[in-house]
Amino acid sequence: MDSLREVLFLIMSILYGYLNLINKPVEDFYLRVMQESLKIYSYDKNYYSQSENSAIGIMQKYNTEESLTEKFPLVDGSLHLFASARIDNRESLIQLLFKYKDSTITDAAIILKAYKKWGNDCVLHLKGDWSFALFDASKKKLLLARDHHGNTSMYYYAGSDMFYFCSLLKGILVVDRVDKQINSDKISKILLAWHENGKETCYRNIYRLPPAHYLTIEDGYIDIKKYWFPETIPTLKLGKLDDYYAAFREVFSKAVYNRLRGLGETGLALSSGLDSSAIAAFAAPMLQQKNKSLYTFTSIPNFEVELLQYKNIPNEKMLASKTAAFLKNITPTWINSAEASLDKSMDLALEIFDEPMHAASNLFWMLELCQSAREQKIGNLLTGQGGNGTISWPSPAYFKYRESKKIQFNAASILSINQIRKNILYPIMPLGMRNTYRKWKSGNQPYFKYSFISKEHAKNIQLAEKIKNKEWDPWFLFEPDMRKAQISLLKPGSNIVGSYKHARGAYFGIQDLDPTFDKDVIEFCLSLPERVIINDHNDRLLIREGLKNMLPDDILTNQRRGIQASDISFRIINEREIFKSHLTDIQKIAGDFLDIPRIHSFVESLYTLNPASLNSSECGGFMRAIMIYKFLKRIR
Repeated sequence: MDSLREVLFLIMSILYGYLNLINKPVEDFYLRVMQESLKIYSYDKNYYSQSENSAIGIMQKYNTEESLTEKFPLVDGSLHLFASARIDNRESLIQLLFKYKDSTITDAAIILKAYKKWGNDCVLHLKGDWSFALFDASKKKLLLARDHHGNTSMYYYAGSDMFYFCSLLKGILVVDRVDKQINSDKISKILLAWHENGKETCYRNIYRLPPAHYLTIEDGYIDIKKYWFPETIPTLKLGKLDDYYAAFREVFSKAVYNRLRGLGETGLALSSGLDSSAIAAFAAPMLQQKNKSLYTFTSIPNFEVELLQYKNIPNEKMLASKTAAFLKNITPTWINSAEASLDKSMDLALEIFDEPMHAASNLFWMLELCQSAREQKIGNLLTGQGGNGTISWPSPAYFKYRESKKIQFNAASILSINQIRKNILYPIMPLGMRNTYRKWKSGNQPYFKYSFISKEHAKNIQLAEKIKNKEWDPWFLFEPDMRKAQISLLKPGSNIVGSYKHARGAYFGIQDLDPTFDKDVIEFCLSLPERVIINDHNDRLLIREGLKNMLPDDILTNQRRGIQASDISFRIINEREIFKSHLTDIQKIAGDFLDIPRIHSFVESLYTLNPASLNSSECGGFMRAIMIYKFLKRIR
């Protein structure tokens, strides 16, 4: 296995193919075209099969011991299966479906057997990160399915007579028969940081199959169904608080353990926060039992961010170091992205994802972190991106919103209107009124402050009407009901994070794994009564109380959050000449979307303002605008 490790990078496999919707024969020409476009991603084997009216392929990557013996398609009578999977409940399914224990049975074989027993409902029984394409030649039926909330992806395009699908956008975009008109609504939403349903892409007729959904095609009819509804989970009733924290440790440790099953070394994107630290608390000792280390990667600023006087933590190295020292079995890497370019990072991201994303300001360190992990031959990279909605819910901002404060009557509390508001009015203000105040303070059109969308374009897409009809909340108001707020953050059945992780992992040859997005973890966290996760004095009790003695006190008691890309204002000023060189092109290519005068003004200000004078939300809006321009330049 050690010699094999030297030549492999490990990711989830890539599925691709097409189906004739009117039951006419197909050739494998477009299958080869799709395969060729995907060669920028790492793979070990390429398999494909062709029937009378379908052609399906897989660029396979070995991601577990069992996958080394997998060959595709798996065939059982008229059924042909292609799968990209890590099944976490494989032992129980093997016992149930095969009636005997055999650790060599592959995850794909489990999926096929599950389909034979339960049909489409097999998706209800599969846990882990998985996606698959199954074709029934006798019925000429295609089934595409994605896991509950994991790090997989699937895109599709339905034409008048052909249906194309692929794990990555690139495999569909290369087909000349696919209509690639831009989706101006989606582009507008990215500019506005508007997180909507997980189906839309930046191409009008190319769609993402959301997590917790499956798609069937039979007799030319396309049907898409959602199969997982965690918002209906009843409240868990245990005895003492300690019983809940013990149950949490059991559920979460299993989620981490399942993600250590992959081949090769394991890394972790470690911050100063609770989520990644909680993963480290379980992963480090588990790996030590295997005589392996946990390799951590922490993004730190390359500039003197202390000058910005942030309230939160601009440099996460100190607290991340304490976690590493406490757990001992950790080999840390500190990434300052000294050579990273904001401009080039957006170009690389568009090559990987084939569409822009709202987190444009974070791309430089995200991609640098993955590159560093690849150079150290990390096969499995753990992340805690989903923790804000699961293991460390509720967020500090939500806690502050709900927190009941004592009225302060003293000299300081009446010195100014601001002090009266903070110390007297705010504590007695009902939750709904706090939202009203937030809206009043931000104004009727707050999106013009943090986005660079043009006023004319906002008018053309009837943005004001959409807001009035509650299609979008530009104030990012707090939902008073804690369960609803948590569901809104998690977006089960529509979260798009997994799609980006799959593409990023495929490019860098890294299996991106997130135990905080584990199905059982999500369901457990959604079932908890409020007293388990929040009280009058503290938030995020699941980790603070549940992991006592498993993490340093400085981590467990820390109330300040780490700041991602804390030196972004320095970096933008550093690349002002590059951004200035884009100005003429931006007007020609993206003038119908962007506020051109404001972009010119912002770039000019980079020659006179210091980093502390740049507003962080405006920096984020500017980066999204530049990425939109670069995307439009690629396709127009």
